[in-house]
Amino acid sequence: MSFLHRFKGRALAVSVVALTAAGVVGLTPFQASAVAPSAGANLHPDDTYTAASRKANILSDRFDGVDSLAHITSIASTDTQAVEYFVCPTAFSDPGDPTTGASGCQSIGVDTTGVKPNVPVANSQAFDILWDIPPALDTQTRDIVAWMCSQANSRILANCFSRDEDNTQLDDSSTGGGLQTTAGEIVSPTHGQALSNSGPSTFVARTSTDVNSLGFCWDLATASSPPAGGCDFFDAVGAASTTTATYKEWTLTFGAGFTLGLQNQQFELAIIELTSNTEAGNVCSGDATDCQLDAHFIATGPPTPTAARMTFGTSATCNAANSPPAVTSVTDQAGNHEIVRLCVFDQFNNNITNQIDTALQVTPVDSKRLFNGTADPTGFDSGVDNGGVFTGHPGSGTGVAGEGTEHDTNVDNYFEQVDGDPGNAGGSGTLDNSVEFHATGQYTITGCYDSNNDAEFAPGPGSPTPCSGETVSASLTKTITANVIQHAHMRLTSQVQSDPTCHTGASQTSVPSGSTINVTVCGRDFYENGVAGVHIIWRLDGFGFYTATSDTTDSSGNGNATVSSSRDTVDHQATLTACIDVNNNGACDTIFGAFTEATAQFQITWTAAAPPPPGASTLTLRKEGRQNTRGPGGLVSLGGDLTGAAGSQCAGHEGGQSIKIHRGSSAWTVVASATTGTGGDYHATFKIFYRRRVAKNFVATYAGDSTNCTASTSNTVAVRGFRPN
Repeated sequence: MSFLHRFKGRALAVSVVALTAAGVVGLTPFQASAVAPSAGANLHPDDTYTAASRKANILSDRFDGVDSLAHITSIASTDTQAVEYFVCPTAFSDPGDPTTGASGCQSIGVDTTGVKPNVPVANSQAFDILWDIPPALDTQTRDIVAWMCSQANSRILANCFSRDEDNTQLDDSSTGGGLQTTAGEIVSPTHGQALSNSGPSTFVARTSTDVNSLGFCWDLATASSPPAGGCDFFDAVGAASTTTATYKEWTLTFGAGFTLGLQNQQFELAIIELTSNTEAGNVCSGDATDCQLDAHFIATGPPTPTAARMTFGTSATCNAANSPPAVTSVTDQAGNHEIVRLCVFDQFNNNITNQIDTALQVTPVDSKRLFNGTADPTGFDSGVDNGGVFTGHPGSGTGVAGEGTEHDTNVDNYFEQVDGDPGNAGGSGTLDNSVEFHATGQYTITGCYDSNNDAEFAPGPGSPTPCSGETVSASLTKTITANVIQHAHMRLTSQVQSDPTCHTGASQTSVPSGSTINVTVCGRDFYENGVAGVHIIWRLDGFGFYTATSDTTDSSGNGNATVSSSRDTVDHQATLTACIDVNNNGACDTIFGAFTEATAQFQITWTAAAPPPPGASTLTLRKEGRQNTRGPGGLVSLGGDLTGAAGSQCAGHEGGQSIKIHRGSSAWTVVASATTGTGGDYHATFKIFYRRRVAKNFVATYAGDSTNCTASTSNTVAVRGFRPN
């Protein structure tokens, strides 16, 4: 024998043998006090109902379109931690202890995961199991007992009380013998589910194929006030919404929500096979008594926004199940529109977008929002731009939508938020708007339940970021790349460094031949965004050559080239051409079927080369021969070399240069002059008179010339032994 426990749409199989071997299953902390729960009742089966109304003490595991298991359901107070179910002899009665051997009862399952509906009014929990009725009990009558306990791991008399459903008729479908009753199970709402007061709510049940009409019965109920019999609200469904070879499905929808009597209430929802069917021999047919097939505990309450979802696109949907998946990230070109959708759900997964205050916001601010002037704003601009009022920009993306009221809160031509009021979402149940951006980059679009309604602009406050701090929100990311309509500029690199827009300076220059010149090509789209990471084709027509080129544009959309020429290229031109090769095919051609890849040119005129600058020179001074220092009128012989720096203009031009020799320092009196020979050597012998015997210092200077060599000064030479005259 085995049973199944269903919780939140999942089934957990546990064998009775395993339960017996392991003892009692405990899933919650041990409670020290020994006291039974305060209240509890069974919903299905339920012997409260008499033959005059309907039979509710029948269990069948016949296939019902969901499973081949009997569904046993109960409600209990919130201090209940476990409900264990027993099949007992009909002699059992409340109060009793089904766990004793003398009771003759056998455990058929335990539920330790009670479900409390998520609405304020709920004060009871739902417990249930699924039971595979053993063949030995087919057509037998037994009591079904719920053992309701305050402790999950100590289900003893001190902690529990019993709820007995007398004389329950059992039908095991596996035997095929006896009279097989009709069978059914509620698919939605689940046992313990909460429903919104305002709906919409859809009720779905499945039954065996021999059910010809089905009733949905609402009976107010709590753990302390179980169903009293009858229905507080009843709706009959005369035809199945789906019929298959093995089951029927029945659907009932409340589109406008619950009536006042069922709002903010707890109740039993039962499905009842009505006596309008005529099959012979059925347990619930032909005896003027309806047959209860299943019962769930349900509670209603006000909707509370709990989740938000957003998506891009005209065809994408926005739903709680996220099926198909929302499109939360897109890449698009500057100037294109893209629809964004927001939907908000309550705790029942109902779409309540059209019933509440919502908001949209986008960050950061578009730096090119004024590119086309005030007639072409960006951000949430559909209500102003409307995808075509301003026709000076390319493309329209995936369309436009304008639900809600768009606000440019600081009047800077950027509509950074949308105020969505109740009713703005329309019949689609989604708040739809569209975004447009001119500057490349990444933008975050956020939608939310605007709990404080601060997106409201009149009377205010009209917050630019109404979704900031809101807990029920969702976001999208849009990456903007350069537009397909492109152009290019070419300027001197120094000019682009001063003005990154590439709009300063001319596209031509004149420079001496042999010079090196640096140019920059700027690839730009319609909105002057840089066309980044694109191949560049360089060409030079005329005289000159490239010494370096960029293969692709950088993150700013720029590429650099260095150009030069030979020194004898005089009065000739070089025309530089750069093509922004978007499709990277090595040719400057048409892209996207209509747009020509952008090119830019720059012209260089090579003028006469400037003469090379004078080269550095080095001058030396030395004594030559024997100095005659005796008076009167001694003779001094000095010489040296003028040498040009290797590879400079001075090298080879040292001859014929005038050298001056000074006594003392280069600022003192010139005592001799000499002219350099072809190799730059010079010599001087001169007479000089001194009054006493001392050492005399001499230094040579070269004044240089403006063409070949720079000026230089020699080392100092000392001549000794001079005597007075």
